[in-house]
Amino acid sequence: MLATRPRFVALVILSVVLALPGLGAAQPAVEIPRVLDEQLELVLAADSSQIVQPIGVDFLPDGRLLAIESHTHFPPDNYAGLPHDRVLAMRDTTGDGRLDEVATYFEGTRHTMDIAVHFDGSVYLATRNEILRLRDEDGDGRAEQRQRIAFLDTKGSYPHNGLSGLCFDFDGNLYFGMGENLGVAYRLVGSDGTVIADEAEGGNVFWCAADGAKLRRVATGFWNPFGVCRDPFGNLFAIDNDPSANGCRLLHVIEGGNYGYHYRYGRSGLHPFIAWRGELPGTLPMICPTGEAPCELICYHGSGLPAKYRNLLMSACWSEHQIQLYRLIPSGASFRADRDVLVQGGEDFRPVGIALAADGSLWISDWVKRDYKLHGHGRIWQLRQRNRAARPAEADSADRLRWSSDRSQREAAAREMVASGDVAALRLRLKSADPFVAASAIEALGAIPAGRDPLRDLATGAETLADAAGGLRALAIRRLLQPPPNIEPAKSLDLSNAVMQASVPPLVRLAATGTLTAPAHADEALALLAGSDPFLRSAAIAQLAAHPRLLSAMPESHASAAVRVQLMLAKRRAGADPSQVLPSALEDEDADVAFMALKWIADERLSAFRPQVDAMLARPTLTTSLFLAAATAVDRLEGRSGDETQVMSRLIPKLAGPDVPAASKVMILRGIPAPGEMRRAGKAEVPEATLRELLKSDDASLLREAVRFLASGASRAQAETLADLADDKTQDINLRRDAVLGVARHADALRPRLMRWWSSDSGLHREVLQALAGSPLEAGQLEQLRRSAPAGLDDLEQSLLRLAQQPVRVASLNEDIQRWGEIAKRGGDAEAGRRVFLHPRLAKCSSCHQIDGRGAMVGPDLSQIRRQSDVGQVLESIIRPNKNVAPHYTAWRIVTDDGEVRTGFLVFQTEQDQTFLDDQGRQLTLKNEEIESAEPLESSIMPTGLLGLLTDQEVRDLLAYLFSEK
Repeated sequence: MLATRPRFVALVILSVVLALPGLGAAQPAVEIPRVLDEQLELVLAADSSQIVQPIGVDFLPDGRLLAIESHTHFPPDNYAGLPHDRVLAMRDTTGDGRLDEVATYFEGTRHTMDIAVHFDGSVYLATRNEILRLRDEDGDGRAEQRQRIAFLDTKGSYPHNGLSGLCFDFDGNLYFGMGENLGVAYRLVGSDGTVIADEAEGGNVFWCAADGAKLRRVATGFWNPFGVCRDPFGNLFAIDNDPSANGCRLLHVIEGGNYGYHYRYGRSGLHPFIAWRGELPGTLPMICPTGEAPCELICYHGSGLPAKYRNLLMSACWSEHQIQLYRLIPSGASFRADRDVLVQGGEDFRPVGIALAADGSLWISDWVKRDYKLHGHGRIWQLRQRNRAARPAEADSADRLRWSSDRSQREAAAREMVASGDVAALRLRLKSADPFVAASAIEALGAIPAGRDPLRDLATGAETLADAAGGLRALAIRRLLQPPPNIEPAKSLDLSNAVMQASVPPLVRLAATGTLTAPAHADEALALLAGSDPFLRSAAIAQLAAHPRLLSAMPESHASAAVRVQLMLAKRRAGADPSQVLPSALEDEDADVAFMALKWIADERLSAFRPQVDAMLARPTLTTSLFLAAATAVDRLEGRSGDETQVMSRLIPKLAGPDVPAASKVMILRGIPAPGEMRRAGKAEVPEATLRELLKSDDASLLREAVRFLASGASRAQAETLADLADDKTQDINLRRDAVLGVARHADALRPRLMRWWSSDSGLHREVLQALAGSPLEAGQLEQLRRSAPAGLDDLEQSLLRLAQQPVRVASLNEDIQRWGEIAKRGGDAEAGRRVFLHPRLAKCSSCHQIDGRGAMVGPDLSQIRRQSDVGQVLESIIRPNKNVAPHYTAWRIVTDDGEVRTGFLVFQTEQDQTFLDDQGRQLTLKNEEIESAEPLESSIMPTGLLGLLTDQEVRDLLAYLFSEK
């Protein structure tokens, strides 16, 4: 009877699973995702009859698959499922590849985000607000022990930006991620009472001991590090999910690293105080961009797939319907990566979690539907090698470490050798031709006091290894500097000479930077600060901040402005008195030094420096970047947010200042909302007298910006002014075309001017046709346009069809992405495309999207679109807007208690209220008791058929603009 009990329990539990809502409903037809490697196959292991809404997955030592089943991720009204999430334990008992045994391993959490199984069998579970360690001590298949490892004390409650991204180091200590928490203040509390508190920051990666003690921040400046993993050489990586404008990132995470994002300067990520690619001093670049909505990151280290997959990073990209591959290539002290697709699914393949089984196959959880709310669907897939050979027989630990291509096997064997203290065998493995075997030996030697000497030999280069990239030596150094508990670090290790040697691999130099601790190392630290590698500079800053005696040995100033900036960053991180650092920095002749000084003042709201900031704003020769930095600092010192648009709006009076440089006025015009937006929001507009003066400017850049500013939302009277400028044939032709764009909003009233330009001005024909779009014309007027059209005018017939209120194309190409791609290859005019993007009578792109400050912030900012997507992806998002809607841009229908119906994006949620962004870009905060219902919409707010509103030439021009250096 005892032998049959687990199966009996499983069947009982399975009957409960089958009774959950949605499971009896019709399921979508299963489309098998395509594997782009003929050596592999993808098989369906479980469907909605076994699991719904699966998220994270991992394997127990006994081979059962653990899968988080979400029941709290935006449940629909009257949801009849469970009131909490649970973890299911699943197993294939018949060998047919199906997970037929299903039982509940644990339940009771809310907003559960990730799961990871420790090598000792403990299960770590991350919810939005806590990390739990679970154990099944009595062997009944359920976890009855529950210990809190970490707790996130905050009012923030949005599911996706709390705790997630669990992974372990060789010693079993925990790394985990935390999202940007929408800038809300938080206290992260470890099990021993250690507290890390902050607010208005970006996301972070943290480390703690296996029991939750000794909590520390590893790195900051993320958006949401959903997935975190380590490779066999101890390098840490994170995948950064769901920013508004800049694209998701694969990142190499180092101690003390700053990856550039800080919530205090807005969700768009475009403020000059935010860096996404290492643009600011002290920030670090990405390895490469990823697909949209990556949810998990693993380093493949199994033996079940072909050897070519060994040590590749893999991510599950929810929006792209893909499992992506990243081949790391050393680049300085970090990496770059080639990105590829391993699995490509269709609309109903939404991968979330990836787990590595003992046999080396990959198991993938699939949310199935694009619905953001709970929907009653779910799948588990297995990715495995076709015709795979049997695994080698078990052997003793030394042999398993020697031959196993499976990292978990190697590391388990290495831990057994640690327990037996077999230093000689481990040292022998250091010279293995297989670097992964050597890496496991290094990790093990680092855990044995007697193993420190071999690591010293390796760290100082005495060992002979095939280690061209330096990964093994770097790992040895890190193990010496950060040993497990109860082992003294190698305090006497001095590799300062190696730091300076150009022949030493940069990864080794990065690790060796950790030995720079004493005043005698000042020259080496200075050399790193003056170098070009951002990772080495970042490591040097971290060392200076952590070792006051070393920092005190550094010069007060330096001939290199780059070094002066880095020294200031080190002093700030070390907690230096700003009054001893900032006065000279604000007066520094180098703009970067002064810029970072202003950022320090703004970040920490150092009100004592308000006079110096005001004085800087008054400088007649201030650069545009310093102007915005100083303006942001003033905004923050006055208790406001520092949001770029709001900052610039308060600087409108300076547009009339005779002593304000033209370049600064250009910056203000680019930063303030368009006239129409300001009128709708009831904000103070630029005075008419000021605009008239700007339009008389003899500075070409200022005149161009003034015209573009007016064209983005001109009033009827302002349109007349722009029409006068368009009449002036002495002006630059593109300036006149921009003026016609402003006239287009009032085309009906100004039609006589438009028709005159058509008849007499060869440079404005296309702009006239665009301005007349949507304006009712009689048949005679259309014929007049046709008769007087110049020869060779692009897309004349399509434009006339549009004016006749007919489809632009007789045979619509709206669904033919490949054909549109061919059209796009013919090239276009980026300047003309900018006008198409901003045009109020064509596809109206700027009514929802923004580029370089122009347009509305309803949908994603497209300023960096060329760095995130290719032309095919952009075309697909236009043609099929409902296929992929990023979580931040899922529209909700909100009914308030007074019966009013509103639509907006959910951007913030606390226990007391919810904040939405409406289609005009305005924020609306409602208390929970004021909301009668809130439902996500099935479709995107972006309409279909937009390309049907544009001529072929306009599409080419628009794409040329989107992918241009703006």
